[in-house]
Amino acid sequence: MSPDGKWVFYERRRLPVIANIATQRHVLLSPYDPDQNSDGLLKMMVTNESATDLFSPHWQPRGDALAFTINNLEARFYNPICIWSPADPEVHLLDVEYFRPLLGSRYPKWGTTTEFVAWEKNKVLVRVYNCDYPDDVQHPPDSGMIFSYDIITKKISLVH
Repeated sequence: MSPDGKWVFYERRRLPVIANIATQRHVLLSPYDPDQNSDGLLKMMVTNESATDLFSPHWQPRGDALAFTINNLEARFYNPICIWSPADPEVHLLDVEYFRPLLGSRYPKWGTTTEFVAWEKNKVLVRVYNCDYPDDVQHPPDSGMIFSYDIITKKISLVH
C-alpha cells in the first residue's frame, strides 16, 4: 500500500497491477519489451515468489510515485526500473539504454544493468553497473554510476 493510503500495488498472474482504493480502478503496469518487434510485455520466468520478490516495489515517501523492478526476466542482466505515478499513468522504463547519453562508452551493453538506490523527493536514484561478478557475489557498493531521474521533468542527470 502507498504511504498515503491511496494505492495498492499487487501482482496478478505474475504481472504488476495498481489499484486506486477510492475508485477501485485497477491498472496493469507491465511495460513493453523494447527489444521485441511486437507489442509483447516483458516476460518473466516461471516463479512462485511473492509480489514483493517479483517486483521489489519502492514507494516515494509521500506516495506520489512508485519505482519497481520486474525481477526474474528471461533476459539475464536486463533489470529495468519501472516508474509509475498517478500524475503520469504511463510506465517509464529506466534501463541502461535510457542512460546511454550520459554513460557514453563506459559500459558495454551486455552485462550492464540497473538497480534502484533511493528516492530523493521527486527524483529516483538508479545505479548503473557492470555485472562482471559471479551470481553469488554482490557487486561492490561503490561500483558503477548513479543517476537521478526526475518524475516531473523526465530529466536525467549524473549524481556520481
